[in-house]
Amino acid sequence: MKISFKQLNDSFGALQVLAGQKLPAGKLGYKLSKIVKLCNEEMDTLRKELGSLLDEYGATDLMIDDQPTGQKIIKDADRRKTFNDAADEFLKSSEISIYEGQAWGEPLKLEEIEKLKIEISSADLAALDWLISDSEFPASIPAEQKVDR
Repeated sequence: MKISFKQLNDSFGALQVLAGQKLPAGKLGYKLSKIVKLCNEEMDTLRKELGSLLDEYGATDLMIDDQPTGQKIIKDADRRKTFNDAADEFLKSSEISIYEGQAWGEPLKLEEIEKLKIEISSADLAALDWLISDSEFPASIPAEQKVDR
């Protein structure tokens, strides 16, 4: 399964919520653990890439009371807009492959999740539409790949 960095970034919180649920030992929990591990690694890569991009656009350390906050800021409005456009393009155009061709690279089945009787919000399910499918509603296709009907 392939998703964009944007999809991963937008759904990462929901993935963490799902991953934080207590699951019985078994294939679904193992599969989810593999996906979460890979997504955590990809988020680390994403943070590094965006940090490098910030540096390219002249970001400086954000200081409060002469103390660094650990955050960066681009003070020039034009450079900040150009950075935002470049970051958005990077997020949309960069894809990650989640164990494509392996058993744990397939979407989770909604029927399997229902059997677990865990609680997950509709908003989190919507964010994870790339990861969860069932026979009635297959996992979504990235917006860039959708075809007009």
